[in-house]
Amino acid sequence: MLLRNFFEWVGRLRSHRFSPRQLALLLSLFIGFFVVAIVRFPAEEVEEFRILHGVAAVALVPSTLLANAFSYQMQSRLIGIAIGRRDALRITLMGSAANLLPLPGAVVVRTADLMGRGASAGQATGATACGALAWLGLSLVAAVRPLLDLGAFAGWPIAAAGVGALGASAIMGWRLARSVVIWLGVLAGSAGLVGTLAIRYMLLVWALGFEPGSDSLALVAVGALSSAAGFFPSGIGLREVLAGVTATLVELPASLGYLVAGIDDIAWIVTVALGVLLLEGRGAFASLRTGPSGWEDVPDPGDPRL
Repeated sequence: MLLRNFFEWVGRLRSHRFSPRQLALLLSLFIGFFVVAIVRFPAEEVEEFRILHGVAAVALVPSTLLANAFSYQMQSRLIGIAIGRRDALRITLMGSAANLLPLPGAVVVRTADLMGRGASAGQATGATACGALAWLGLSLVAAVRPLLDLGAFAGWPIAAAGVGALGASAIMGWRLARSVVIWLGVLAGSAGLVGTLAIRYMLLVWALGFEPGSDSLALVAVGALSSAAGFFPSGIGLREVLAGVTATLVELPASLGYLVAGIDDIAWIVTVALGVLLLEGRGAFASLRTGPSGWEDVPDPGDPRL
């Protein structure tokens, strides 16, 4: 009962209008995360940086947010719930913000939102898990080829894990929706998420002076693994460590993986912060002109303070 009450409380995010003070507090947290990411970034390791490719990689970050929001829309359809694009983007932004904290943020936010729309705890958890497994499976499959090309033994268990995750997602999708078409929509949303991440990482590898090849795809698994650790947070630090380890598996410098993940983290924090400001800012500042009831405050001529 306590857990359900918690999910119901989190689920109110979709209808909550932030006050200017709350929005300022949220943005101050983003600034804190940004400062930590900048301080942690090993700038001394950067020997070369191609500005054009780096800018292109950063400019593509919003496309990942949009793909993630579309994926959430498809997940909700598994349990017969239709979510508009703006609401899906809002929940995706809130989940991304929560993922920066030491919490399994996006999973909780999405599950709570679906429960707030009338889904049972089992339906909400299943729909969220179905999308997460599809994303994890595709990310691992993308990482397999460069590992197998190099003869790395790790490629086989990763391939098995990727196929297993996709199989579990398909079974879960069928049990929830009884529709292959809807599950394929979930898979398409996850593929868009993996694809945009792959392009961003390959551009960053290029920006740092390396020729992007299929071995760069191994880094794509890093985002999924750091969030699956996403059912644990993908917060600052974990992704960089995993990226460094993954890079060495495909005979790239560990520092390259660390730098790619570090730059991407900084760009991600800024993008999510700007997204929250754009979506929530108008409502927050409009509340300055409205009273607790939501109606515009009109001065009372009989007020002795006038």
